[in-house]
Parts: sequence; structure tokens; C-alpha cells
Amino acid sequence: MFTMLNKSYLGVSTRMRKEGAPMPREKEGYRDQLERLSERFPGRETIYITEACEVIGLCRDTLLLDKTFPAKRPGGKKNGRIVVPLVALARWMSI
Repeated sequence: MFTMLNKSYLGVSTRMRKEGAPMPREKEGYRDQLERLSERFPGRETIYITEACEVIGLCRDTLLLDKTFPAKRPGGKKNGRIVVPLVALARWMSI
């Protein structure tokens, strides 16, 4: 028996996996990073880019130049505030 993971709308092949096959594992250290971030920012799902800079110890421009960094602009505004979801930041910070 196979389970559909991704649907194909544009002719891209779909990925299938056998039922019972193991799901992808979390990165090592992900849970620890998420716990630390949750303790530092209790009750929040996102933080501002300036807070992420303080946590990581890098400047804003360096983080925004990294295409893998999970920065989001709510509403798609070009000059709006930049936020970073804690779950995505923990995943990015993991090994």
C-alpha cells in the first residue's frame, strides 16, 4: 500500500512512500533549540529579526543574505517588519 505525500498539479511527479516506512527524522538538536527559544520568548510564535540577530549573534544583513534563513514579511510588504517563526528558526539553527 502506498501513501501520497505530494500531489502533482503541474506535471511534476508525485512522491510516494510505502506505508510503515519511517518518516524523515528531525535534525539533531532541533528539540533543544526549540525549547531554548520557547523559554527565551514565552507565549510567542514569532520574533522580530532584531531579536533573532541577538540570539544568533549575527547582523541583520548577514541573516537576510542567507537564502536559507526563515525570515518572513507579513502581508508581503516590502518595507514592513520582518518576523521569524520560532519553529523555523529552531530548524535552521539545528545541525
